[in-house]
Amino acid sequence: TDCPEPKPYTFLNTIETISIALFTLEYVTRLVCAHSIVNTSSATIIPFTFIGQIAPLGHRSCINTWNFIKDPMNLIDLFAIMPYFIEVGIATAQIQLGFLRILRILRVF
Repeated sequence: TDCPEPKPYTFLNTIETISIALFTLEYVTRLVCAHSIVNTSSATIIPFTFIGQIAPLGHRSCINTWNFIKDPMNLIDLFAIMPYFIEVGIATAQIQLGFLRILRILRVF
């Protein structure tokens, strides 16, 4: 006999979507503000620039943002939210990849 595909609980999907949305908002907010990190060596604050303004190449704000992106803890945060968005994109494209479920489970550990 064929076993039917298990149906997920909709409230769990809702909780996951809300959690990922909040976590993504928090990550993006930290990324946008990373350029104005306090310089601990000289105790100065780089003036805040709006998203539309691009700092010149080699400017300290670009270095601060790059340091934020490559920080191991921030990479873990990014890798924790990526499987959800990959799965949503693949579901939209009607492609089935079971290993993404494993990635979602592993992000808990």
